[in-house]
Amino acid sequence: MLAAGIITALIVLFFSFDTTYAENTDISLPNQYPPFNVNYSSNPVIITAVELATPLQQGNQSGTDCTVYPNDTKICQSYQSPYSKDVHSSYHNIQCAFFGGTCQLMHQTERLGNQCNSLQEYPQGTQWIEVYNQMNSTVHLTHFGVTRILDEILRIQNIPPQYAGEDYIGFTNFTMSPHQTCSYGFIAGPIGSALEFPLNDTSLAITYDYDGMHHMVATPFLADLYNDTRTWQYDENKWTFAEQNALTVPEFPLAIPILLIGITSLIIFYKIKIRI
Repeated sequence: MLAAGIITALIVLFFSFDTTYAENTDISLPNQYPPFNVNYSSNPVIITAVELATPLQQGNQSGTDCTVYPNDTKICQSYQSPYSKDVHSSYHNIQCAFFGGTCQLMHQTERLGNQCNSLQEYPQGTQWIEVYNQMNSTVHLTHFGVTRILDEILRIQNIPPQYAGEDYIGFTNFTMSPHQTCSYGFIAGPIGSALEFPLNDTSLAITYDYDGMHHMVATPFLADLYNDTRTWQYDENKWTFAEQNALTVPEFPLAIPILLIGITSLIIFYKIKIRI
């Protein structure tokens, strides 16, 4: 009976925790980091969130594409989304931006919180990252910049993979308070509809100088093909694809104390019963 009671208590403990974490790890992440010498978490400032694809922009509308020829002749053509007539298409009510007559689905431009005036006065973008100061003190970063790490293997004998951007040096100087988070957004294209970075195999990196040392802090190669509100998030141990602030949080935080009390009560009960 005592064993059965303990097993029952363990089952209660197991089901009392939130399963959001498990449900949001449905994207396989290759254990591949660019070959930098410093461990990721050892850097004073790191990337803690990456959004590669904000939700698509709702609203079906036509567009105009103009071409200017060498003789200064300007010819404009009107275009309509190729999905607008197909009510069953998932892109039926999505806005297009037309480039060369081709529809490029538009992403929402998000206005971001965690504003840091000296980094970006009004952070916004269709793609964005969050950078976090892990230090208990204020840090002043110089030559800060954001780059993309390219994993391009040179097909020459005995030549290892080359990583573009490893020696990239930025031009922004700014200060972060202890444990401060700053947002940094990216907008591409003439009307902000295009994406700056690919949605597959993208490793983003921040580079900066701090306390006499040059830092290059790169994420693993990430992918996001869902066009939703989930982002890649770093939780001091690993990267997880989940809703913002949806990392593991117990729904029943008192489960362990209650479990211990229950087990203790069972033991006391059976000891009393045996004495009787």
